[in-house]
Amino acid sequence: MRKHHRASAPLALLAVLPPALALLGPLVEVAGRLSYWVPVAAFPLGMGVKWLWKGLEGGQTGGQSGLFDGLAAAFGAGLGRFFALLYLLWGHILLSVAARRYALRLSRALGEGRWLYLAVGLLLALWLGRREKPLLARGAKVLLLCALTALGLALLVALPGVEKRNLWPVERVEIAGFLPAVALTVSLSGWGVFALAPPAEGGAEKGGTAWAAVGCGVLALLLLAGVGAFGPALTARMEDPFLYLLEGVRVPGAFRRGEAALCALLALGELALLALLVRGCAALWEGLVPQWQGRGIPVTAGGMFLLAGWWPEEIVTGNFLFWGGLFFGVALPGLACLMRRGKSGEEGASTSCGGQSP
Repeated sequence: MRKHHRASAPLALLAVLPPALALLGPLVEVAGRLSYWVPVAAFPLGMGVKWLWKGLEGGQTGGQSGLFDGLAAAFGAGLGRFFALLYLLWGHILLSVAARRYALRLSRALGEGRWLYLAVGLLLALWLGRREKPLLARGAKVLLLCALTALGLALLVALPGVEKRNLWPVERVEIAGFLPAVALTVSLSGWGVFALAPPAEGGAEKGGTAWAAVGCGVLALLLLAGVGAFGPALTARMEDPFLYLLEGVRVPGAFRRGEAALCALLALGELALLALLVRGCAALWEGLVPQWQGRGIPVTAGGMFLLAGWWPEEIVTGNFLFWGGLFFGVALPGLACLMRRGKSGEEGASTSCGGQSP
């Protein structure tokens, strides 16, 4: 069986960065002037989700197995295969959504060329996602630091333009929308759960909590800068609010050049997401059809990239991604956690979700 290396914490954060940035407008639309507090409130909930994910780890290989083995250990062979198939279908939907965003990002940075960008993205995602030691995982920290630095520079440009009247007073409807906005942020776990799909090599990586805190902090500052500079009504209507933060640079042509450079850097995050989804889906393919050894993923992933090129609008709605993210990122892992605890209790030998009986 082919070995897959579990995604590192920086790679997982780099891969979740694009869908998180796509949520800036919707978060402001729901929570308004309180939106920049949403990532702060979502951080402890995210740590709870991370704990729930233990129910999807540690099949019969002492915590080193992937999502497929974790589902089988929690639900049994038959039901585990069914849920693995659902995760595979969900992964392909996300792959198509991510491929479309990747092509649009490069089109904004380099000019029109959607089909070329999709073809190159597919080949790179298949190459990076199926190698024994993915090159993207090795350079994840460098790529993540580049993306965070670019966003940080945009923040430095925008912070002087933040106006207090855009942040206060808070309206009652914004208070009512705060908890739904937190749930919207937690739904990103439906993307991040694919970091569990390949079996781990060498144990869990440390520092995941710190990287998650950095990601939530950057998202909160971007929301603060956007709402403070443009106001909640205008920010909610922007497709990519963080790009407009560069308009504050008082150098002719700096906005256009800065926007293109930022889009190109964030396209690396899109590519990381594509590689992570391809790698996760390949591991699920290998579990469902072992004799294929994951060879089904080039055909099905190619189909999703073609769909992303042919379909002019978003392939699925935001509500679908929201409920799907909560189901696959929170509900199913929580149910698996309960099932694992129940089995451990019956055997009288374990005290944690991911534990094993002696």
